[in-house]
Amino acid sequence: EAIPVGQEQLDQVLERLRDEQAIWEPVDRPVKFGDLVNMDVEGSVQGKPFVNNNGIQYIPSMENELPLPGFSVGLEGAKKADNLNFTVKVPEDHSDAQIAGQDCTFRVTIHDIKEKYSPELDDEFAKGVGPGYENLEALKEFVLEDLTKAMEQQARDDLYERALQPLTESSTIEYPEMMIDREVEHMWQDQVRTLQMRRMDVDTYLQQIGKNEDEIKNELRPDATQRLDRMLVLTQLADEEDITVESNEIDASIQEMRAASGQDNSNEELERFYSSSSLRSSVESSIRTRKTLERLGDIVQSGIVDDEPDDS
Repeated sequence: EAIPVGQEQLDQVLERLRDEQAIWEPVDRPVKFGDLVNMDVEGSVQGKPFVNNNGIQYIPSMENELPLPGFSVGLEGAKKADNLNFTVKVPEDHSDAQIAGQDCTFRVTIHDIKEKYSPELDDEFAKGVGPGYENLEALKEFVLEDLTKAMEQQARDDLYERALQPLTESSTIEYPEMMIDREVEHMWQDQVRTLQMRRMDVDTYLQQIGKNEDEIKNELRPDATQRLDRMLVLTQLADEEDITVESNEIDASIQEMRAASGQDNSNEELERFYSSSSLRSSVESSIRTRKTLERLGDIVQSGIVDDEPDDS
């Protein structure tokens, strides 16, 4: 059962929206936590390069532990055009044992300092969030409705999780290692895309965390195995329950994707994407999984779930 939306959740969303609408303005003062700092950074441990980035945007804070915990503190109080030299100790539990516990020497050049200015929470702010919000009350009503839907979905997801976990744990599932390798690769590529969206170089990221690609993939393997287990259990349940997806359901889902993209669908490349068989197959799989989870939820709520499913 979904928990009613409270004032705290509403305030958090409104504050996030304010943050998204905030602007960064140059300031003529020393760096403080929460600023946006444009800078060049070089770091070395025992004479060996640790990090080398030019013109990066960085927000110093106690929570920001890149490239090393304590780096942000070294920036505090710096001014535009300052050239800084300071050391930060590499954590003892750093994954690279050769540099763990050693001092990392940083050389930093500050190019620019900006402060974030968030808009006032008023009717003008609401209008700036998007069309359809004539005043702050209208925005709050939309946020409450959206939060309610999200919490209802979370309640459903929790139900699916409670039902799926014992089902997976009690099943005997066998598949070739190659399937795990493929799932690990998919998960790794997801991480790479996330880094690229943050404009972070993969090699630099790996260097900062002291790991290589193979180590990351080994860490992903248990999650990849769990994802495969669940996928195969759901596939078996879908087959047993004769769950199918109609062509018009796929069409409707793709149409929703078109509408949500906000892009010019007359573009030939986009049209090929939306018409591709690979997209239809992916959408069909997603819909079938959702319908299977909904069926599993119905079974659990009806109290007729089988405690000992057939082996996969």
